[in-house]
Amino acid sequence: MADAPSPQFQVDRILNETSVEHIELHDELISTNNLAMELAGRSDLPRPTLVLAKTQTGGRGRGKNQWWSTGGSLTFSLLTNLGNLPGDRIPQLSLTVGLAICQAIESVAPLADVALKWPNDVYLDGKKVAGVLIELPTNPPPQAIIGIGLNVNNSFTTAPEELQQTATSLCDAVELELDINEVLIACLQQLTQHIDLFRQPTASLADQWRAYHLLQGMEIELEVYSKTVTGTCVGIDDDGALLLETEKGTSRFLGGVIQRFESR
Repeated sequence: MADAPSPQFQVDRILNETSVEHIELHDELISTNNLAMELAGRSDLPRPTLVLAKTQTGGRGRGKNQWWSTGGSLTFSLLTNLGNLPGDRIPQLSLTVGLAICQAIESVAPLADVALKWPNDVYLDGKKVAGVLIELPTNPPPQAIIGIGLNVNNSFTTAPEELQQTATSLCDAVELELDINEVLIACLQQLTQHIDLFRQPTASLADQWRAYHLLQGMEIELEVYSKTVTGTCVGIDDDGALLLETEKGTSRFLGGVIQRFESR
């Protein structure tokens, strides 16, 4: 499959079919999250605000990771209010967003084999198809910037060899080009649905996180505060913490970067 051209976004359709109130559409950005962070200080902009780039040149991931973005990929950030969400629930937001993207992919590709890699990477057929970067502006009221990079029509047959082994795209999985507006709308609809539920004090999405959990039973190497912890993943608890069985017993981690994982 040849490289896809830059996507043509249908702004009116996106506004009509989602809860987004304002769209910032750019031909090229270094990072949609960077612009969303600048916009977070503007009280005149309605929320949710969508920052959308046809091309992103310096997308960031968690830790030191960067996002490989070419024509046909979907890169956007959603600036949204969190309401009176307790601070101890913030770690669950990453899993909630990852879950929303899993279900958005299923809605446009029903036979897709999707999974959620703690805390927020989305895998398709055993390879990474989407990444999430959540940032919290300091500007009141409480807000979140939800950055999404999703491989849609950017075939990985042209990617660097090392990426072909670890990443994929929707078009490679279903063997056809998708309507990128339909994919974006599905993502935004699922994000709205899951975040609205997440804001409710008694809501729990833990069972759904576990249903998509990629790492169950795998050997994990986790970097936490410049230290490496190795153990077997035994689940995700109700607070969104990763549970690892180590030599010292079961330990829970609300943060960290997974450096390696493999089946036992």
